[in-house]
Amino acid sequence: MINYKFLKTINILYIQNDENIKKDFLRLMDGLFNKVICVNKGKDGIEEFIKNKDETFIFDLIICDIDLPDINGIEIIKSIRNEDLEIPIILHTDNTEQEKLFEVIKYNITDYLPKNSSKKTLIDSVQKASRTRHHDKFMEDIEEDLEELINAINDVALVNKTDIEGNITFANKYFCETSGYCQEEIIGQNHSLIRAKDVNVEQVKDMTNTMKLGKVWEGKMKYISKNKEIFFAYLTIIPIRNSFNNDIKEFMWIRFISTDEEIEQSEFKKKVVQSIHSSRRINLEARAEIDTLFKQLDKCKELECIKGSLFEEKKRVSKFANQIAYYKKELKTKEDNLRIISQNAREKINSLLLKTKKTTPDTKVKSVNNVEVLCTKLNIKNKSINELTKELDNQIDIIEELELQIDHEERNLSLI
Repeated sequence: MINYKFLKTINILYIQNDENIKKDFLRLMDGLFNKVICVNKGKDGIEEFIKNKDETFIFDLIICDIDLPDINGIEIIKSIRNEDLEIPIILHTDNTEQEKLFEVIKYNITDYLPKNSSKKTLIDSVQKASRTRHHDKFMEDIEEDLEELINAINDVALVNKTDIEGNITFANKYFCETSGYCQEEIIGQNHSLIRAKDVNVEQVKDMTNTMKLGKVWEGKMKYISKNKEIFFAYLTIIPIRNSFNNDIKEFMWIRFISTDEEIEQSEFKKKVVQSIHSSRRINLEARAEIDTLFKQLDKCKELECIKGSLFEEKKRVSKFANQIAYYKKELKTKEDNLRIISQNAREKINSLLLKTKKTTPDTKVKSVNNVEVLCTKLNIKNKSINELTKELDNQIDIIEELELQIDHEERNLSLI
């Protein structure tokens, strides 16, 4: 896959005397690379390379033909190798003479491409050669930086190196002083020699897996010295790779001892965590109390509904009581009127009975019978009125009992 972003960083020196091929190449590579300088003669190519080597602009790759008008490509490659042994050189030529090809191979030629090679083939070759050079330069820079780092921190950090098996191959003076082991005792021992036995197993597993992946690992680790003294250190493990095949060749271990202040901060963090747990427990208890209050509130709402129902019931009972009182009053008035009418009727009946004594026997018997029938009907009506009055009294008693029950429930609700 072509990495156009990477290609845009590459500077190329192209040495070619064929004008048509040179134009095709420039048209093909236009905008693809950062900078491309083309020359017709070998000497011009050598001068461009040496001139730009001393400036900020540096060539990353050289593409060169063998057959040139002034000097051949082999002489050009010799001169360039006298200046730079590592810069990638691609032969872009149709010359297939074995003698010349075998000779240029001695000068570490990166690739050979015929002039009729496709654009993709040429770009792939340039990308591969440039990436290798960039990687090698990157690894050199890393190793230089690591050496500078070791020198800078040699007196303040515990530094050691181990092989890929984890055996110690180097330990600085501060490492020996802190661990209590001398160089002869520590070299060849496994790095776990000074690690405390009670460290987190998962942490060690994560460290080991990260090292196998060839990545940098960082973390705080507990250690124990030869004199059984406990100390903590911030550890960084850096994989060191071989510049030839990129395989890991060793690991660098850099440790910074935790200060008293850091230990106090660690204890403070523990207290904060404990406080958080305590706060969570209190919050849970408060939540439970709130839930209880909400339940009581729901119960109060139910009681309010009951109070409302009782109030409506009381209003309804009061309404019935008012109606019954009204009917009772009306019935009393009717009863009094009926008693007056009944009394007048009896008086008239008694008057008729006196008059019948003066009439004939047949007429007397008939009149007496009529009067007795009227008396019987009057008694029945009086009895009905008495029964109705009694029933009305019973209903009033029931309503009064309901009112007493409602008052009792209201008092109970006020006590809740």
